[in-house]
Amino acid sequence: MYFPAFYLEKISNLTNQSGFLYHWTKVERVRQIINDKFLYSKATLFGMHPTLCTMLSQHPDLLADTENGFIDYVFLGNTNWVESGLKPYYGQICFELKPFPLLKEKEFYVFPFNTGRAFKSALEEDKYSDLTTLKDALNKKSKSYEVLVRGKIEICADNVNRIISDCSNIREIGIILNNNQLSHIPVEEY
Repeated sequence: MYFPAFYLEKISNLTNQSGFLYHWTKVERVRQIINDKFLYSKATLFGMHPTLCTMLSQHPDLLADTENGFIDYVFLGNTNWVESGLKPYYGQICFELKPFPLLKEKEFYVFPFNTGRAFKSALEEDKYSDLTTLKDALNKKSKSYEVLVRGKIEICADNVNRIISDCSNIREIGIILNNNQLSHIPVEEY
């Protein structure tokens, strides 16, 4: 994928001060995500595997649609909710992701707000991602952004900086990572 130098130089502006993007999910979904070794997305409702979600399993073409990219976007925020003093919205476990390997190689869209929390209340013109939205995000015209990355994101050291969890789940996540030869990815308490 061709990536103009202007954008490449400013990708870090899509992240928080620490330089990462975040994908929050529920404890129940972490095992499936790590076993699959991929973060899935909207089709999997922020970490829920399609076969485990009764609402989604009613749609037999869901997997095909996902694989063809119609609804296959991983939602990444630039906010570590815990560091911000807020409760995580999508779940208690966070995959802290490195933006450069992802955004240099994958198609992505940027929204100037957290779509889960603010889509309904957002201005109509903000509900679309275009070049203006990307430029505004790269120039930090707003504090919060959400980046929708097309396709699956592999769970590996190249993409995942660490997994952040409450203390009650750290041991179990460590065991799951170890069982999947991913013990090199740190799990840290928030």
